[in-house]
Amino acid sequence: MQRLQPFIRHFDRSLGAVAGRRGSVLAWGRRVCSRNPTLQQVACVSCPTRSTRSTRSTRPSQSSQSSQSSQSSQSSQSSQSSQSSQSSHRRRKSSASRCARICAAAPADPAPTPSPKRVVFLGTPDVAAIVLKDLLAASEQSMTTASTPWEISAVVTQPGRPKGRGKVPQPSPVYTTAVDHGIPSDRIYTPVKASEKDFLAALADLDPDVCITAAYGNYLPTTFLSIPTHGTLNIHPSLLPLYRGAAPVQRSLQDGVKTSGVTVLYTVKEMDAGPIVDQATYEVGENVTSPELLDALFRLGTARLVSCLPGVWDGRVAMGTSREQAHGEATHAGKILREEGRLWFKRSQEDHDKTRAFCGWPGTYGRFLVVGEDGKEEAVEVKVLETRVGVGDAEGAGEARRVVLDKGKNAMVARCEDGSVLEMLRLQNPGKKPVDAKAFANGLGTVRCCWPRSSTWHALALTRSHSLTGLA
Repeated sequence: MQRLQPFIRHFDRSLGAVAGRRGSVLAWGRRVCSRNPTLQQVACVSCPTRSTRSTRSTRPSQSSQSSQSSQSSQSSQSSQSSQSSQSSHRRRKSSASRCARICAAAPADPAPTPSPKRVVFLGTPDVAAIVLKDLLAASEQSMTTASTPWEISAVVTQPGRPKGRGKVPQPSPVYTTAVDHGIPSDRIYTPVKASEKDFLAALADLDPDVCITAAYGNYLPTTFLSIPTHGTLNIHPSLLPLYRGAAPVQRSLQDGVKTSGVTVLYTVKEMDAGPIVDQATYEVGENVTSPELLDALFRLGTARLVSCLPGVWDGRVAMGTSREQAHGEATHAGKILREEGRLWFKRSQEDHDKTRAFCGWPGTYGRFLVVGEDGKEEAVEVKVLETRVGVGDAEGAGEARRVVLDKGKNAMVARCEDGSVLEMLRLQNPGKKPVDAKAFANGLGTVRCCWPRSSTWHALALTRSHSLTGLA
C-alpha cells in the first residue's frame, strides 16, 4: 500500500485537470483499477476514507510538533486543532463531492464488438448471383448497424459447365460473383455432390452459424444439414406448399397464376418440405416472363430472409418454432423438358402463358405450313419469343388456323381452335437472329401461312412438298 501512495498523491493533485478532460482520463483510470484488486480499494482517490487515513497520519503529528515548540496554552491549542479539523473536513467533503461528480459523468468503457456470425451461401445460376450480391451488401451493413454482425464466410456452387464451340468449362455466375467481391478462392467450393467427404470436412472446419441456399441445384444430405449451428435456410420462389420442386416459377406461370410469392424455410431431407419462417405474396402481371418473376421473387425473398436473421441469432427463430407446412395441399413443379415448348394453338391464353413461362429455356416454338410464290408448300419450325393475347377480331385472321401479319399491331396473328387470337410479337428462324413480326414476314416471303394439325405436319415434315387443298 505504501508503494501506491505516490500514485495516489499524484492522481489526487491532478483531479482538477481531470475535471476538464474527464472522458479519456477517467475511462483509463477505471480500466486500470478494474484490473488490479489492490487499486479497487482506492479507486476513488479522494474518498473520505483515504482522506481520513491521510489526516491521521500527517496532521496530528504536525499539531503535536507545533504544541511542543510553542508551548501555547491548552485552550489555544484546542482552538487551533478544532479549526484544522473543520478545514480538513471541508476539504474532504469538497474533494469527495468533486470525485463523485467526475466519476458519474465519465463515459463507461465501450462494450466489446462481438465476432461476426459465419454464413455460408449455396447457389449456382444468375438469380442466385443476385441473391449473393444482396447478402454481401446486407452483411457489410450489419457490421456497423446490427447488434449481431454477420459475414459471408464461404460460397458453395456447382462446378463449371462446358460452353461454346470449344466446350471449355465456364464457372457459374455465383462463382464469378464471389471472386468479383473478393471472397478468397480457398473459400469457394465446387463439389460435384454435396455429400463428398472432403467438402463436408471443410465445411465442418468452418463451423458455420447458418447456411443459406438459393437455386443451388444439388441435394443436401443429412450430414450437411447437421453442421450449421442454426440450420440451413432456403429461399423458394413460390407460396409453399404449392409448387415444390425444380421449376416453381415456370410451372406457376404456365398455369396462369395471378398471385405468386416467395417462402423462406428451413431445409430438411424432403425437398421443400421444411418449416416456414416467412412468406410474402407478389402480384403477377399478365405479360411478365419467368426471368423477370424469378428476379423479383428472389430479391424479395432475400430481403425477408435478412430481416429474419436477428431472430435466428437470438433464438426467436428456429426450426422448432417455425410453422409447419400443410403437406396435404402440396403440389409438384417438376423439371421442364424441351418438347414441352411446342405451341398447339388450341387456346391463345394457354400458349401465351407457356411462352412467358418457358422464356429463356427451353423456349417455345410453333410449326407452320407455308406456300411460296412458286406454289410449293413447306413445313417450318419457328421460335416464338414473345406473345400477347389478342383482343377482338384480328386483321385477316378470320379463317381457322390462318397466320397473317397485322401491320398495325406489328404482330403475326394466329386464330386458335377455340376462336381466340394469339399475337406473336418476336420470332426467330433457325440459325437467324430474333426479329419483330414485320421483319419476320418480309423474310418469309410467303403467300399463305397456317398452323397444321399434327398428322398433316408429320406428313409434310417427311415430303416437304404438298398441296394445301383440304387442309383448312
